[in-house]
Amino acid sequence: PYSRGLGDVYNGHGKYYNLLGQLVLSQKIDATRSQLNISEFATGSYVMKVTSNGVTGSYTVIKR
Repeated sequence: PYSRGLGDVYNGHGKYYNLLGQLVLSQKIDATRSQLNISEFATGSYVMKVTSNGVTGSYTVIKR
């Protein structure tokens, strides 16, 4: 499978929302923790928002 990285995110915050807009995971990201574990999420689509250095990017994630 192809994995697309988010680039160099060293300090920031990662949040996952379901399609109803409910926050399902919120986790700090730093130099020692750069992965967000979604293994326990139900199958479906989610919106991931990553904020680093005051810049926020939004990504659609499909959990199979």
